[in-house]
Amino acid sequence: MAEEAGVIVDTEGFLNAMEEQKRRSREARRAAKLAGGAGQVLELIAEQTAFLADEGVEATDDEFKYEWDVGTSATVKAVFTSDGFLGADDEAAEGESVGLVLDRTSFYAEAGGQESDLGTIEILTSDGEIAGKFVVNDVQSYGAYILHTGILASGSLQAGSSVTCRVDYDRRRSVAPNHSMTHVLNAALRKVLGDTVEQRGSLCNDEKLRFDFSHKKAMTAKQLRSTEEYCKAAVENAEPVTAAVMPLDEAKEIDGVRAVFGEVYPDPVRVVSVGEETSVEFCGG
Repeated sequence: MAEEAGVIVDTEGFLNAMEEQKRRSREARRAAKLAGGAGQVLELIAEQTAFLADEGVEATDDEFKYEWDVGTSATVKAVFTSDGFLGADDEAAEGESVGLVLDRTSFYAEAGGQESDLGTIEILTSDGEIAGKFVVNDVQSYGAYILHTGILASGSLQAGSSVTCRVDYDRRRSVAPNHSMTHVLNAALRKVLGDTVEQRGSLCNDEKLRFDFSHKKAMTAKQLRSTEEYCKAAVENAEPVTAAVMPLDEAKEIDGVRAVFGEVYPDPVRVVSVGEETSVEFCGG
């Protein structure tokens, strides 16, 4: 339509503005979540991730994030505060709001519209006894590192402390279905409205899901009912949800696979399927 009217569309500018709005929305949600847990918003900038790399801190191994009902043993590699990283001999005090960089984690960092896991990190003695507890209120990925932000509820910790990650899997069990249903809803909208529908964003937590999409006009009552029926059928039929990690080029060849317009996906990429024909889509969550 714009072309017919002789109007030039700044697609790159639109996508940049959309990404900025998504960033602001994420930060607002994080601030609200941390405020509720009496926590503090902490972020790693490029200078700080470069410092970790220069100090020889390896990338956080997060391969355990897709596992369930496990306690993952880890080591604290760095303790971050609003004043920067603590020294090697400095300890975080009880009640302090800090961020932890671990060598490995089973916590899911916010991505793909899905909020991060919550839970606790147990601080261990040299004998493996629990000596303290860190309450995780937020988990974010910064380059190669994952920052677990929260409150040191009891005990003390420092770089080198041995810990055990305890994800709140009951909460995750409430988040996961909402994320799966964003895939189903995306497929439903494309079936009802056509291939011009594009996903523009999403939000999934333990209480709700939100799905943002573009379409040329408002949906009719009939289209809304058809979309609801498609989604309800997937639930009532207990369509199985499966996931596979594969090379990006191979994944792009899957018949009917969906991806978010403008999104940059890793290689290899995770592909989530709902049922045999309900939905197949690249997934960042």
